[in-house]
Amino acid sequence: MRRSDKLIVRPSALLSFAKWGFCILFLAGLAFACYRRPIDNLDRYIYEAAVRGKSQSVQVVYPIVKHESPRAEESSILDSPQHLLELEPMYTIRPIYLVVIRVVSSVFLMQSAIRFISATALFGIGIIVLVWTKRPLLSCLLVAASPVVSLGRLGGPDALAASL
Repeated sequence: MRRSDKLIVRPSALLSFAKWGFCILFLAGLAFACYRRPIDNLDRYIYEAAVRGKSQSVQVVYPIVKHESPRAEESSILDSPQHLLELEPMYTIRPIYLVVIRVVSSVFLMQSAIRFISATALFGIGIIVLVWTKRPLLSCLLVAASPVVSLGRLGGPDALAASL
């Protein structure tokens, strides 16, 4: 066997591969943590109402959204179906996000779909940063910063917009 027939792996290439692999696993774990522990904000329930409002009446949607979370229950903003109708136009100006929620909610429950979109977008942001910087450790540190992690936990269109 000639020397050129053997596969030679340099230690530096193996180390680089390990760093990239660790970074991708870290980003996946961070995205999973964001999916499991979302920030309970009112916006996610209004987005759910906007998506449900395309196929259901506000009288059907309002009780579902109102009683889905203690935060929504206590909110004075959601004290009637009329107030929900007044809020909806502020949330329907993001039609791509609403379509993505509708598509993903065919696989997940509505709130799980919203959480999944945010967590997946955070993972996408991490991959983009990793490829852009080519520095796995610094990419992990940047994506693990509090404002970036909050994007993955919020359940709004910001993480998806940032990744796009």
